[in-house]
Amino acid sequence: MTKTNNSFKLQLPDGWEDRSIYTFMGPEAFGMQHMLNLVIDDQIGDHTLESFATQRVQMMKDAMPDATTLKEGERSLASGMPVYEWVYKTHPTDDKARFHKTYFMIVGGRGFTFNAVFSKSSMKTIGVEVEEMVNSFLPMK
Repeated sequence: MTKTNNSFKLQLPDGWEDRSIYTFMGPEAFGMQHMLNLVIDDQIGDHTLESFATQRVQMMKDAMPDATTLKEGERSLASGMPVYEWVYKTHPTDDKARFHKTYFMIVGGRGFTFNAVFSKSSMKTIGVEVEEMVNSFLPMK
């Protein structure tokens, strides 16, 4: 099922800018609530996909020194869209490993960052659904 977002209009005064974070709620499975977050950055300057992604990955690594990188680098989605993917593992306080997938893309001079968190089991099931959602992404602007 395809859904189009942005079902409202809002006038922002000078000095204000839209920095919305979109959250798409998924199923509760394998002991956790799943969701996919999307951050849109209209101010990326002259970044390449690699520089856009690695700058943000480094900020996240600095904020989470216990994160273990499992996979990192550029690739193409099934749609042909180039993405930079960072897959990493953390151990929150409940001592159960959490697996994170973050996708970075640049389309039309705008940066898009998708992020989702999984259990070890849901990475193989819900993770496939998340990949399909990211693969279906088509910016409207």
